[in-house]
Amino acid sequence: KTNEYVARNLLRGNFMLDDAIHNVTSRYRKVILVTADKTLTAADSGCLFVTNGSGAINFTLPAMLEGLEFTFYNAVDQNMTLTASPSDTFVIINDNAADSVALSTSSYKIGGAFDVIGLASGKALVLPRVWASQTVTTAT
Repeated sequence: KTNEYVARNLLRGNFMLDDAIHNVTSRYRKVILVTADKTLTAADSGCLFVTNGSGAINFTLPAMLEGLEFTFYNAVDQNMTLTASPSDTFVIINDNAADSVALSTSSYKIGGAFDVIGLASGKALVLPRVWASQTVTTAT
């Protein structure tokens, strides 16, 4: 099943599949509101995860395969952390072996987001989408 999701993500935008599991009006296969820590699988690839809880939320990502894609948006003033599994597989500014990234600076959390893209090497590109006043915290 994992290979099917990887193949669909690689083809998305270039082909219309006859069973249309993707919403044609959105780049996301599904939008998921998250209120507690969540461990993802490859089957969650293509989804947008939106924090909607009253406490900090940690997303643990699966082992990366080329073509997996995840997007995370922080909609509340709570810490949002992405954790690599296995560790040392996130690639982010000035670190090609990070364990986690977070939006955790007080009063500068709402509206921050991350795109995560799986590479053939088993690593993941972590692309922060933050406002100028927001800080991304990286743990190695």
